[in-house]
Amino acid sequence: MSMMLRKLLAFGFVPEYEIVGAEAAGRRIVRAVVAVTSGDQVDRLRPGQFAVLDHPRFAASDPGLAGTISRAAERRSAGLLVHGSVAGLPPATRALAERSELTVVLTEQRVDARRLGAAMDHFVRSPEHANGTLINTVSRRLATTVSDAEGMVRVLSTTLRCRLGLLDAEGRQVMGDLPAEIVRSAPFRLACGTSAGGHGQTQQVRALDDDSLLIIQPVRLDPASPLNLRLVAMVPNTSVAFARTTSVSLSLAGWAFVAHLATVAVALERRNKPRAALLVRLLAEADAPSPEVLAQATAAGWRLGGRHTAVHVRAIGQPVPGTADRLREELMTRGLAADPVRHDDGWVLWLTDLGPEVADALVATVRDVLLDLERSCSGVRMCAGVGVPGDGTRGLRESLQDARRACAMAAARDVAGAVERIGVSNVKRLLSDQHATPSLVDLAERLLRPLTSVDASGYLTLTLSCYLDNESSATATALRLGVHRNTVLQRLDRIRALLDVELNEPDERLALHLATRLVRGGPAAGVWQEVLTPGHEVSSAEDTPRRVPG
Repeated sequence: MSMMLRKLLAFGFVPEYEIVGAEAAGRRIVRAVVAVTSGDQVDRLRPGQFAVLDHPRFAASDPGLAGTISRAAERRSAGLLVHGSVAGLPPATRALAERSELTVVLTEQRVDARRLGAAMDHFVRSPEHANGTLINTVSRRLATTVSDAEGMVRVLSTTLRCRLGLLDAEGRQVMGDLPAEIVRSAPFRLACGTSAGGHGQTQQVRALDDDSLLIIQPVRLDPASPLNLRLVAMVPNTSVAFARTTSVSLSLAGWAFVAHLATVAVALERRNKPRAALLVRLLAEADAPSPEVLAQATAAGWRLGGRHTAVHVRAIGQPVPGTADRLREELMTRGLAADPVRHDDGWVLWLTDLGPEVADALVATVRDVLLDLERSCSGVRMCAGVGVPGDGTRGLRESLQDARRACAMAAARDVAGAVERIGVSNVKRLLSDQHATPSLVDLAERLLRPLTSVDASGYLTLTLSCYLDNESSATATALRLGVHRNTVLQRLDRIRALLDVELNEPDERLALHLATRLVRGGPAAGVWQEVLTPGHEVSSAEDTPRRVPG
C-alpha cells in the first residue's frame, strides 16, 4: 500500500508546487498521508508518512519550520507539504531541508489540510489505482490537462471511450454525453434519480438493461458534506475487465473532483465571496443550475437534493452583529443543523428531509429560537416565516418565497417571536403578500390615511391592528401593548371617529384587518415599535410604552 511521491504529486492534488530536498526526493516512497495541525502531531509521525501541514500554524516563512523539518526527518517521514515558496524560506531552513533526507513540497495555494490529506491518503492506500495502462492514462490526463469539472468529464469520456455524465442531486445531467433518452428513461431514473438509493459514500453498480451497466460514483467533500454531484458511466456488461477499469477510473475522478471542490472552497473563502450572491444565482438557476453554481454550492456545504423546508428570519430594529451566528447556534442546540444566509431583508435557511415530529414542531422551535435572540438583543423584535416543503432546487426556491411571505405576515402581528407558516391549502395564503398588488396596498393606505395623517407615532394604527389580532378584546390588547385598558378604549373611540366605522360590523372589521396587514406587513422604514421595558407595570390610562425605531 504505497507509491512514489512523484506519482502522487503528478495526480494533481497540488497543481503548482516546488520541491526542496535531494535529487531522489520524487522517488521517495509514501505509505500514508496525514494532516498535521499541531506540533504534537509532528512528533507522532511514522516512517513513510507524508504530512500536509495546516496553513495557519505552519508556513515557509516561519523560522520555527526548521524545527518541524528536523523532527519529521528524525521520524523518517516521507515529506512535508508546506504553504509558501522557496523564495520565502529563511536561508537556514532551506539549507537544513537540502541537507536532510526529508522532501519539502511548497505551494502558494491555500489548502484544507484535513480534506487534502484524506484525499491523498485514499489514493495512496489503493494500489490498484496505479495498475493498468488505461488507468494510468486517465490519472495522467486528469493531473496535467484539466482544472475544472467540464475538463474532467471530457477526459474521462474520451479516454475511457464510454458514455459518461455528471448528474446533480435531482438526477439531471449537468454535463457529459449520456443520451437524453437514456437519462429520461424509467430504469435510469430509478437508478440515478431523486428516489434512487445508494446516496452514501460508496460507488454503486446498477443494471440499466440486459446489455448495459451504470457505474455511479458519488462526489462529496467529506462524509458529512451533502451529496450534490455524481459521476455516472454507462458501460457494456459483456466485459468485466473494462467495467472494473471504468470503476477504478471513476474512483480516481471522484477524488480529483474532491480536490477541485476543495480548491473552489478555498477560492471562495480567499475572495470573501458573499454567500448571499451565490444564493441569488442558485435561485435564479433553480430549474437547471449551472456546473459552476453546483460546484460552489457544494463547496459551501449546501444540500440541494431532498425535500426542503425554508425559514425566513427578520429583525425589526437594529440587529446585533453576529445575529446569523447566534441563530445558527440556537438552532444547533435544538438539534437542527442550518446555515443562515443573508437574503433580502433578513436571513434565510433551509432544513432538508425533516421527520414528521420535527416538521410538526418546527414553528414552535423557531419561535423559541427567536425569543432567545430577543432576550439577548435589547430593542430588537424577531419574526420569521416557514415555507411549504418543496423538492430539489425548484422546491427550495418556492419554499423560500412562501417563507418570505409568511415572515411579512409575522412582522405585522406585533408579538414577541412571531412566526407564521403558510400551508399548501392554508387560508393564510390568501393573506400573504402573494396577492398584495400595488392597487390593493394603495387602497389600504387610503383607508387608513385618516389615522396615519394625524398620528405620526403610529400608535393608533398599531392599536387597531393589535385589537383586531386579539379578537377585538380591549383587555388582551392592553396587555399586549403594555398600556392601561382605558387607554385602549380611548384610542378605539378616536379611531372610530376618524375612520367613521363601526368595529362591531363584520365586513368593516374584516376590511380594516386586511388593511392593517397590508400596510404593516412589509419592511416599511421609519415604523415605530412599541415595547415594554423589563419590569414595567401599567398603573394608569396615561401610561404609555417607550418606543424604539424599527
